[in-house]
Amino acid sequence: MGLNFHPLIGPVDFSDLFLTCSVDWTIKLWRAKSLSKPSTTVHHLAPMYSFEEADDYVYDVKWHPAHPALFASVDGSGRFDVWNLNMDTEVPVVSTQVGSGRAINKLQWDHKEGRRAALGGSDGKLYIYDIGDMALPRESEWTDLQRTIAGVMGGNHSNGTLDGDAARIVAGR
Repeated sequence: MGLNFHPLIGPVDFSDLFLTCSVDWTIKLWRAKSLSKPSTTVHHLAPMYSFEEADDYVYDVKWHPAHPALFASVDGSGRFDVWNLNMDTEVPVVSTQVGSGRAINKLQWDHKEGRRAALGGSDGKLYIYDIGDMALPRESEWTDLQRTIAGVMGGNHSNGTLDGDAARIVAGR
């Protein structure tokens, strides 16, 4: 349903990471093998991680434009979830029911600071959410995300999700 590459922001390049969302009720984190070498060969990738907290089809997912570890998703049950990979990889840090509870099928961050998200609903309405200071990254967010990604790729997970101890270690808690 959706695909979004990490924006090229800050001191560390995460632009080879991308998120997908699907009618299988999941969001998946992927890493492109090599973006520096153009190729016409088909590469089959496996997801690095699977987020499985949705209550319905996940219609859209977007990386935050300024905070390297934040992304948001919207689903068919009307939920708007904000995830911070440096805090938790198992559940969103914020989850809210939008409007009448009908499907939310589009999500877009404002392009400046990413303080606001516009959500398009299947009820024909537009919803605007302000996430406030959550949009402002600390200086350590980039190195923290490097540790989180290394933990995910280092095999500290089972069935595509980090176990509790690995999640706490990777997230610096």
